[in-house]
Amino acid sequence: FSGVEWGLIFPDANGEYQSPINLNSREAKYDPLLLEVSLSPNYAVSRDCEVINDGHSVQILLKSKSGLLSHGLLFVVGY
Repeated sequence: FSGVEWGLIFPDANGEYQSPINLNSREAKYDPLLLEVSLSPNYAVSRDCEVINDGHSVQILLKSKSGLLSHGLLFVVGY
């Protein structure tokens, strides 16, 4: 979303250095040291959580633990 309408629709984000940011792909540089990101969605429902909104960001703290299998290793992740 861009243009002057942004501040009208989202007045709290109407500062000089506020979202949305302009990502200029012509100025982007490839970094071969960065690892490939692989997303593995887990659609298990978890309603046991705490939501924290500090006015800048929103955090969702899951109280359950989840198993994660990655590269042949099993990790138990506590959120």
